[in-house]
Amino acid sequence: MLAPIDSIDSVDELRAQLRDTTARLQSAARIGIDLATQNQALTSMLDDLAREQEDLRRRLDLVERDRRWMQDQSLRVDQVRASLDDLLAKADSNRSRHIATDSRIDGLGAIVTKLRDEVDEQAHALDSVSS
Repeated sequence: MLAPIDSIDSVDELRAQLRDTTARLQSAARIGIDLATQNQALTSMLDDLAREQEDLRRRLDLVERDRRWMQDQSLRVDQVRASLDDLLAKADSNRSRHIATDSRIDGLGAIVTKLRDEVDEQAHALDSVSS
């Protein structure tokens, strides 16, 4: 610790105390400058991080918007798929009925042909009996 200036009688002691005080002030000034430089660097980094955080927040908002859109599209695809499955089931059912109907028509066609043949035979028989 430094002695009070008024109690120092020697010029050499005053000079030594002045040199010590000057050295301490220069050291404190260098520390202050270093701290100011570090503070400026940290402030710049903080500003960069704040901009990056805002950019990431905007990107996250876009990703969330896209996720909701994709979820909606997925739901629509599922609905279309379900409708398509229903339509395919109905088409299969209609195809089966069409095949059954075609089969019945073919069977009826054979019966009609047979009946015509029988009517023609009876008509011939009747014509031969009448003649």
